[in-house]
Amino acid sequence: MPTTTPTTPMSLSAAGFIQALALEVTVIGRG
Repeated sequence: MPTTTPTTPMSLSAAGFIQALALEVTVIGRG
């Protein structure tokens, strides 16, 4: 998965945030 950087556009930043949130939810679900 591509890592998000402070220089990424709003659209990509939002997508990265959603991916990070989904990843956290997945980790919590496994735990």
